[in-house]
Amino acid sequence: MDTATTITISSWLIPLISGIAGALIGTFCGAYFLHKYQESDKEKIRDIAIQAVEIFKSYKGKSFVEAQNEFNNKLTLSEKRAVLVALNKLGIPIEIPFSQPFNINEVCLCDEVISIDFLDDIITQLSKGLCDHLFFNDVEQHFSSNLRLMTLRKLAQRYVKNVLQKSIFVQSDNTIRHVPNWQDEFSPGELETIWVFRDKIANPLYYNIDGHPDSKKLDKLIKEIEIGLWDSYLFWDVSSYQNIKNQNTMATLMTQMMSNNNVNQTRTTLTEEPKR
Repeated sequence: MDTATTITISSWLIPLISGIAGALIGTFCGAYFLHKYQESDKEKIRDIAIQAVEIFKSYKGKSFVEAQNEFNNKLTLSEKRAVLVALNKLGIPIEIPFSQPFNINEVCLCDEVISIDFLDDIITQLSKGLCDHLFFNDVEQHFSSNLRLMTLRKLAQRYVKNVLQKSIFVQSDNTIRHVPNWQDEFSPGELETIWVFRDKIANPLYYNIDGHPDSKKLDKLIKEIEIGLWDSYLFWDVSSYQNIKNQNTMATLMTQMMSNNNVNQTRTTLTEEPKR
C-alpha cells in the first residue's frame, strides 16, 4: 500500500516540479536575454549620440554653425530622429525656425562657440546611460511645442537689445525715453504680445545714475529671458493684466480717500470745543 502511494505521488509530483522549474528557468532566461537585447540596442543609440558629439568636438573653438553641414551629412535621418531631442536637451544649441516647419533633413545650429569641456560632460552623461529616456522622442513634436515659447523669448530679447539698451531714463520726470520710431522694428502683433513684458521691465533699476542703461544688468536680463524666468509675463494676456492693474489702482485710491477722510474727521474732532 505504501509503495503504491509513493508511486502515485511521484507520478504527478515529479512532472509538476519539472514544469515549475522549467517555467522559472524559461522566464529567467527570457528576461535575461530580453534585457541584454535592450541594453545592446541602447548602447547602439548611445554610440550614435556620442558620434554626433565627437563631430562637434572636431570644431573646437569654432561655432556650431560651422559643424552643422557635417552633422547633417554624417548622420542618417533615422539616427537624427533617435538622438536629436536628447542632444538638444543636453545643451546642443539647435535653432528653431520661426517662419517655417522644423526640417530634420537640414538641422540648423545656433551661432555659439564650441566648448570641449561642455561636450565632454555630455559624452559622460551619454556613456553612463543617464539620458536613455530621451532617445526616440518625437522630434517634430518636441520642437513644434517649443516654437511659440522660443519665439516669444527671442522677441523679448530683441526688444531689450534694440530698444531698452538705446533708451535713457530721465530722473526729473521719472520717465524712460526711447529712440524715435522704435516701434517700426516690430509689428503690431509683436508689440501687443510683449506689452506686459515691456511694462514690467520699464524700471529705473536697469539704468545708471547718469540715466544710461546698465549693460551688466541688461545682459543678465537677456539671460533670464533665455532660461525662462520671464515666461509668465510673456504669456500673460494684456486685458487680464490691465484689469488687475486697474483694480489695484482703484483699491489704492479708495484706501487713500478713506485714510484722508479719517484724518479730516480726527482733525475736526480735535478742533471742536467741548460742550459744557
